[in-house]
This record gives sequence, C-alpha cells and structure tokens, in this order.
Amino acid sequence: MFSSLATLTALAALPLAATHYVRPSKPDCDAMLQSAINLYTYAYPLVILNSTANSEITSDNINTFTAILQAGPGPLPVVQFNSDTAYLGGYFNLSQGNMLVTVPDHGHLSDGKTPRFWIAQTLNAWTDVIADPGSRTLPVGSGHSFALVGPHGSTKGLPSNATVIKSPTELTAIIGRIYTDGTEADVELVGQLASQWMSTPLDLKTNSPGATVPTFIVPSATMLPNITQPPDVVAEMPFMEYFSHASALLCENTPAKADLPLINNDVKKLGFSLCSRSEPFKNPEAIACCIPDNWSSLVTNHLDEMHDQIWNENRVNSWTIMPDNVGEFGTDYDFRAVVAKVVLAANKKEDALYPSATVDSTNATLSSSESYTITFPKGQLPPSRDDVGGFWSLTYYTSDSWLGHTEKFAVRSRDELVFGNDGSFTIYVQPEAPGDATLKANWLPTAPNDTEAFSITMRIYIPQDTALNGDWVPPPLLKAEASM
Repeated sequence: MFSSLATLTALAALPLAATHYVRPSKPDCDAMLQSAINLYTYAYPLVILNSTANSEITSDNINTFTAILQAGPGPLPVVQFNSDTAYLGGYFNLSQGNMLVTVPDHGHLSDGKTPRFWIAQTLNAWTDVIADPGSRTLPVGSGHSFALVGPHGSTKGLPSNATVIKSPTELTAIIGRIYTDGTEADVELVGQLASQWMSTPLDLKTNSPGATVPTFIVPSATMLPNITQPPDVVAEMPFMEYFSHASALLCENTPAKADLPLINNDVKKLGFSLCSRSEPFKNPEAIACCIPDNWSSLVTNHLDEMHDQIWNENRVNSWTIMPDNVGEFGTDYDFRAVVAKVVLAANKKEDALYPSATVDSTNATLSSSESYTITFPKGQLPPSRDDVGGFWSLTYYTSDSWLGHTEKFAVRSRDELVFGNDGSFTIYVQPEAPGDATLKANWLPTAPNDTEAFSITMRIYIPQDTALNGDWVPPPLLKAEASM
C-alpha cells in the first residue's frame, strides 16, 4: 500500500533504540556521507512520486484519475504545465489487486483526418516509463483496455480484450495527455473524453472486477487549491524522515537487479534497511554523527549541480535536448533524480521531445525585459508526425517554471502562422505584441515590465526520425535590438 506522509513522518520521529557505537573516524564519515548522498539521489524519484500521489489534490483519488482540462498561470500540481493538452494523473496501488484501465476512442480533429493526440504514459515507482499506449501506437476507431499487473499480481482471469502492462512495483502511475486546441467547444469535447478514462479494481485472487471509479474532472487549473509542491515537500524533509520514507516504500517497490552494485556498496556501507517501517538504519546514532547540519541544502545543491551539468552537456543552439535514455534511465540515477525534481516524469523520446532554453545564442540568460527571435528556415519547422496526431509548440515559463500571466501561453503548429516571403517562419519572443498586427500569431509573450529570467520549452509530440537522430536541431534564440 501507499505510505502516507503523516505515517512516515511519525515513524521518523520514533525514539532511537539505545545502541552502543563507536564514533566513526573522519575518513569513515566522509565515505558514509558520500554514500548517503548517493542513496538520497537513488531513492529520490520513489519518494517524490509517493509525495505527489499523497498531495492534497490527488490523495483522495488514489486508484482513479484526476483530469485538469485547461492550463493556468502560477503554481500547479504539474510542473511546466502546458496549454497543448489536458492532463490526467492516476496513481494506483497494485498491492491489493490488479487494475483495469479503459480509455475511449479519441477520434479525429475537426478536419476528420488527423488523429487526436493522446498518450497514457505509464510509470513504475522509480519514474521509468514501462508502457506508452497512445495515438502513436494504437489505431483510431475503438477504445482500449489495459490491465495494470503488479509484481505479485496474476494474469489469470483478466479480461480477454485487455493489454497487460506488467509493473515491477506496487506503486504505478499513469500520466495521460489529450490534445486540445483551447477553444471552449474543444475543451468541452476533451472533458467528455477524459471522463471516459475509467479505472476498475480487480479482485486480488480472481481478477473479477469491482466497482468502476469515475475520473475526477477539474475544468481549469485556476480552480485548484494552492499546495506545497512535492519537490519542496521532499526538500524540507530532515535526514531521518527522508530515509524512513524511502525504507518503508522499498517494502513494496523493490530495486531492480541492475541496482545491485549500489546496494552492495552504499546500502551496506550505511547499514540502510531496504524494508523497514520503523528504523531505517542499523546504527542510526553512528550515522547521525556523520550527517552535517546543512544536509538539506547539501543534497539540494547536489541535485542542482547535476541539473546544470546535464543541461550544459546537452545544449545545442541555445537548446538543451535530453539524452536518449530519458524515460528509460537504467542506472543513470543522477539524470533520473534531476528529471523527477524538474518535471516528475518525462516521456520517451519517440513520444515527445522537449528542447528547453534558458540562454540565448551568446549564452546570456534570457530576460523578460529583452526581445528575441527564433527563425526556422523554409522546410525546417519542428518535425512531428501529423499522421498519428503529432504537433509542436513553444511555451514561455517564469523562473519558477510556471506559466506566466501573459496574453497567451504558447505558439503552436496548428495556429494560423505567418511565413516570410522566403518561406521562413519567425517567432517573436517579447513583452509587447508585434507592431505589425498580422504577426500576432507568431508572438510568444513574455511577462511585461519584468527583468526576471525565464525559459522556453519546445514540445515536439511524436517527433520524426530527423529530430530523434539529431539531423534536425532547433535554431538559436537571437537577441533583438528592439521589439518587432
């Protein structure tokens, strides 16, 4: 079952057993501290996914979906929320039985030809993508059923029309997305589709279905309560509380075989228990001697440094393009933790690419008080697969990774874009609308009268091979002398 934050916090506060110990030497303490940082990084996705599942918004909706139909500015439960899709979040506890998930036929767009993009990104407790059904892989014309089967679940007696998704962990999540053009009529239609994403618990022994649980619909992100964001919740956890969470969660979300080297080294060095609902360390007093008072800032800085290193190493033309193992991290624990902190979970590259920019072509930090241009030569727009619902967009985010209080949130491939006489396409990133009113569709607004740093995220949903193999890369952001 899930471990609630209140339960685990209480466990962390239990008095320590009286244990005779010898204070570790400084070399031993240095080694233990490094192992603690390694283990913190390793367990981070597990802890933050559980924290998200137990947030104020989702905790009452375990084993069902919560759908947010429209984007909004400011803090939201989804970091870097976009205006391209409705979001559906489902967090499932498979320890009590398998789960049947059904989705409707998502049909075509208004042209009657283009499939409506959708995806049910399915994650294990470590935020690795274990399945990605959607418009890229499944045909239009009928709904689909999926059976989420936990590590100890049986496949006998499952509905014959259900595709089995085997999860190695009891905690399993689905992050769903459905394309919307943002108009009132389309949002209403997408709401009808989202309400047909159903979850049905199956009996632990027979897989016979229980009562189907409807999707909880939130019409607009602006209607959500203000909550402490899961990354902030985790960052504020004291050392013992964090590892109490991790140890309890490991009881039902076991490490992969590939993790054995880390377990044989760092776990054994710390005497950390891979399953404890009380004390996570065999010798907690000795461990406590080696953990500095600035532990929280130490591990926060570690993740930030890893983020900057990964982003800088993978930057091309102002844009950071994530490594190929995104969504399927293997033993790349630093990358997995960084992604978990920044966006919780990322799609595999064949489902979506997310080039992101925080600097211009001169490597200067983007500033909302400046103006920039992004020009795509003729025939060089972001390459997406329209035949299976693919599309692209560029979205402006504040320094806190929230949508800004701007006139519009994004420039999208299905907007009525204006091309130059040479066939090129230029996006104007600036506070004011272009003086030429005909170019307003090409305008990506930044926050007016604001000098703070910002970022731009490009999304290429279902990219073509040219983007996947690196033959196509985004053009640079050029600082303009003045607004257009």
